[in-house]
Amino acid sequence: MAELENAMGIHSTYYFRYPYTFKPEIMRKIRDLGHEVGYHYEVLAKAKGDPEKSIHLFKQELGAMREVCDIKTICMHGSPLSKFNNRDLWKTYDFLIYNITGEAFLSIHDILYFTDTGRSWDKSNNIRDKSDAFNYVAGLKTTNDLIDYIQLKKPSIIYLTIHPERWADTMIEYYRYYLQDIAINTVKKIL
Repeated sequence: MAELENAMGIHSTYYFRYPYTFKPEIMRKIRDLGHEVGYHYEVLAKAKGDPEKSIHLFKQELGAMREVCDIKTICMHGSPLSKFNNRDLWKTYDFLIYNITGEAFLSIHDILYFTDTGRSWDKSNNIRDKSDAFNYVAGLKTTNDLIDYIQLKKPSIIYLTIHPERWADTMIEYYRYYLQDIAINTVKKIL
């Protein structure tokens, strides 16, 4: 995807979770294609809501990320099975003091937003990957719905949150993640 976007002159930000998707070689390749690399943090969930432990983890993980790439923006991970919202860390602390220029859900306003969270392009299965500052389009269930909408409306800027595990290379991978998403969506609705 990063290579395709580069060929089309599209600049994106790719967020990496520590340690789950922390892959220095891939991070450098994406950076070298002209994209931004950011930190996809989930420290409040990891620290079970303890802000002091969370900020310590944040500094530690951010430091590891910055050994690979210049990290200027962050984006909270929704952690749907945790009762803690990672973005709440910034009710106690200020990310700006860590030389961070923005947080993807707190620093962007009035933008057209789409996410594949919950295996749908609307926010029907989405608990935390959303903001009151974003604009949503209801009823976009499939990728073809999203493509049709973009081709019809031709927005100049859109915010897409995409999770690569949903875009599998094989049918076995596809069904594995499909079944996993169904299970997680069921648990989210129960909780």
